[in-house]
Amino acid sequence: MAHVPKEVLAKNFRVNVSTSDHIPDRQLWMLPSAVPTQSVNEANPVSPAETVPRFAAATNTTGGTVKIIDSHTFNVSQMIAVAQVTVVPGGIREFHWHPTQPEWTFFLQGNARVTIFVSSANVRTFDYKAGDIAYVPPTFVNYFGNTGNTTLKYLEIFNSNIYEDISLNQWLALTPPDMVKARSTTLGRDDFSAAKGQADCSWAGKW
Repeated sequence: MAHVPKEVLAKNFRVNVSTSDHIPDRQLWMLPSAVPTQSVNEANPVSPAETVPRFAAATNTTGGTVKIIDSHTFNVSQMIAVAQVTVVPGGIREFHWHPTQPEWTFFLQGNARVTIFVSSANVRTFDYKAGDIAYVPPTFVNYFGNTGNTTLKYLEIFNSNIYEDISLNQWLALTPPDMVKARSTTLGRDDFSAAKGQADCSWAGKW
């Protein structure tokens, strides 16, 4: 603003020319100022994005929690979708895959063992700790196990406006039992009695 003629500033802000007399002629960066007396709650700002992600409700499961942020819950999120996941010690993030987008996983806390299935016997298992980053291509079945003694926390990040995953548990539960049994005579309806047609995300158990 110091490089703009005062007459132009006066027209832009609809003020007197003299109002600009004391505009600093250099970048101040930091300067003394009075502490605001009005609290944020009193100001009651309205977010143009509606729900702020940190206030979104998490879903509790038997082995942890999951909080999903995408364009459904945070409407300005048009190019990124994130799941914030926690898994209790000994628990797993159930078998699942993402149909259209690769998953970038950033580990925030704890220790994890991740197994990824490509096809047939093409399987890889990796160990991760806080600060590590994992990559899982789309359609690759995978699961995450908490191998530590503390809660595992990580982010699943996708270049998409919608979070999508397919739970193997849910997929089998919604598949006609006879078709499941036809694939393997050792499996029947009772083998998947725990599958209720809804993804549980994380299960508790011993690792």
